[in-house]
Amino acid sequence: MTGNDFNVTLVVFFVPFILFEVPSNLVLRKLAPSTWLSLEVFLLAICTIGQGVITTYGGLVTMRFFVGLFEAGLVPGSVFLLASYYPRFDLQWRLNILMVANALASAFGGLLAYAIACMDGDGPSHYKGWRWIFIIEGSVTAVVAIACKWLVVDWPATATWLTDADRALITRRIARDAGTCRMDRLNAKALRRCLLDWKVWVTTIVYIGTCNSTYSVNLFAPTIVQQLNPTFSPRHVQALVIPIFV
Repeated sequence: MTGNDFNVTLVVFFVPFILFEVPSNLVLRKLAPSTWLSLEVFLLAICTIGQGVITTYGGLVTMRFFVGLFEAGLVPGSVFLLASYYPRFDLQWRLNILMVANALASAFGGLLAYAIACMDGDGPSHYKGWRWIFIIEGSVTAVVAIACKWLVVDWPATATWLTDADRALITRRIARDAGTCRMDRLNAKALRRCLLDWKVWVTTIVYIGTCNSTYSVNLFAPTIVQQLNPTFSPRHVQALVIPIFV
C-alpha cells in the first residue's frame, strides 16, 4: 500500500460501524438474540477470513467495510440483551465484565498473532504470516459463532431455561427500576426526548473521548512500537503490544 491507502482501509471500517449500530438493534428486537448475534459473528468471521485471502487493494477495502457492518451490532446488541435481564445498578457490573473481556481478547489476540506469524510461507499456498492470522482467527470465530446459536440466551419472555417464576421476577425488577419512565418505541416524541436530554449529550462527548483514545491504541499501537525501534520484526511488535491490553 502507498500514500493514504492504509488510512483508508482503517477509516472505511467505521462508516458502517457507526451507521448500523441502531438498525442492528432494531433488527435484534424482531429476532431471537441467539440467532441475530450468532449470525453477525459468523458473517464477521467470514469477512475476517476474506481479509486473509484477498489479493487486491479494492478487495481489502470491501472486506473492511463488511467487517465494520457485521461488527456494528455486537456490543450494542449484547448491552441490549443484558439490559432485558438486569436493572441499571446490576447491569453496570455485567457491562464492566464485557468491556474487560474485550480488552483481554485484544491481549490474547496479540499473543495468538505472535504464534501464528511463525507460519510465514507455510502451507500449499505459501501465504505470509499476516494472512494466516486472519484465516485462522476467522475460522475459529466461525466455529464459535455456530456454537453461539445454542450458548447465547434469548429474551426473558422466550428463554426456555427460565421458569415462569423467574420471568415474573425479572419483569418486576425491570419495571421497578424503570418506574414511570418507559421507552418501548422509537417515534418522533421519543426521539425528541433523547435529543433534548443534556445527559445524552454529555455522555456522548465523554464516550467520543474514550473511543478516540481506545481506538488510537488498538489501531496504531503496532505502528508506534515499530517506529520506536525499526529493527523489531512483526512478531516482536505483536508481542510488545500485548501488555498494553493486559
